[in-house]
Amino acid sequence: RPKLVLADEPTAALDQDATRNVVRLFKDMAEEHGTAILMVTHDHRIIELADRLVHMVDGRIVSDIVLNDQLRICEFLKGVEAFKNLTPLELTDVAERMTRRQFMPNEVIIREGDAGEELFLISEGEVEVDRAGREVARLGPGDFFGELSLMSGDPRNATVVATKPVDTYILGKDDFTAAIEASAGFREQLRRVYFARH
Repeated sequence: RPKLVLADEPTAALDQDATRNVVRLFKDMAEEHGTAILMVTHDHRIIELADRLVHMVDGRIVSDIVLNDQLRICEFLKGVEAFKNLTPLELTDVAERMTRRQFMPNEVIIREGDAGEELFLISEGEVEVDRAGREVARLGPGDFFGELSLMSGDPRNATVVATKPVDTYILGKDDFTAAIEASAGFREQLRRVYFARH
């Protein structure tokens, strides 16, 4: 009944049945005895069984995701117009790149004239969009903002302020660019939104 199991590629040379047996053993240990299992693997067959996924490249952590959060982000993204046509693989890739951030009422999220570095998706709460000191829109759950500046390279054309506590999922500029390059569907949906809002 160990408290911790360190497993280095435990299923790498196993067929599907043997892999299932190993995974079942790990799950039983975790559920029945509270054993924590730290596994290094390249085996994508078992990744969805993990509670947390830390992705390393060249010895550096490039993402650290609690998979329940990732699944929640995927479910949320499927309901957002710009993301609804992505394949499950593309959706998961975008979700892996997103971080969660909260804002308090009256907090400025983006400021008109600043450089655009992030795309924001609202999961809960509400924001006010002001342009030249006038309210032009209110956005809520399922809405997103910040894409115009990322796509055009121009400074932000509006200020966005939280009117209530706001939970957002954020995609940074490099990850936004990578997602657009990887998915023609995502790119096309964002272009439609871009021209509708411009």
